Amino acid sequence: MAEVVGVYGGCFDPFHRGHAAIVEAAAGALQLNRLLVVPTARPRGKQAHASLADRHAICAAALASLSGCELHEDVAEGEESRTIDLLHSLQDEQRRLVFIVGSDAFADFTSWWQWREVLKLASWAVVPRAGAGVAWHPAGEEFDRRVVAQADDLLAEPGKLWRWELAVPELSAMQLRARIAAGEGGWEEDLPPAAAAVVKERGLYRAAG
Repeated sequence: MAEVVGVYGGCFDPFHRGHAAIVEAAAGALQLNRLLVVPTARPRGKQAHASLADRHAICAAALASLSGCELHEDVAEGEESRTIDLLHSLQDEQRRLVFIVGSDAFADFTSWWQWREVLKLASWAVVPRAGAGVAWHPAGEEFDRRVVAQADDLLAEPGKLWRWELAVPELSAMQLRARIAAGEGGWEEDLPPAAAAVVKERGLYRAAG
C-alpha cells in the first residue's frame, strides 16, 4: 500500500496557533502516514521578515510537541521556492502526496509556476478562510471537475480537491508581526509556547531601533 504523505508549506513568519491547528488535525483527517511541514525560503511574491534559519527554529520548536509531523527543508536561504520543484523532489511510486493549502493562497493558484503540472502532482486539501461566499478554489471547469465530497476520495488519483472544513483560529502572521513590533503584550498566546520562546530569545519582529 502506498505511503500517504502530507505536505504543508508556507512562510510560517511566524508559525502560530492557526498553523498548529492544521498540523494537529491533518494526520487523522487526511489519513496521513507522515506530515512534512515546509518553511519556504523565498516565496514568490512575498517578503519573509525573519530569515529561513529563524523560521526553521520557530517551526522546529513548535513541532516538537506535535506528533506525526516533521520539519522538511525546501531550498537554501535566498533561493526562490517553487511548489513544482518541492513536489517533484518528493515523488515516489510508493507515495501519494496530499498538499495542504489555505484558500487565500489557492485562489491565486493559476499564477503559480507551471500550475497545470503542479495540480496533477498531488491531491489538495484546501482550508477555506472565514467569510461567507468567498471562493475556496479558482473558478473554472479544470478545478470544478476535480472536487471530491470527502477526504477518502482525495486518494483516488492525484489532482483531486477537497474543501477541508476545519475550524482554525483566525490569526494573521502579518498582524502578529505588527503587534510584536509595536511592543504590545499578549501576542505570545497566539503562538505555541515553544515557538513564542524562540521569537523572544532571538528578538525577532521587533521594530528597528
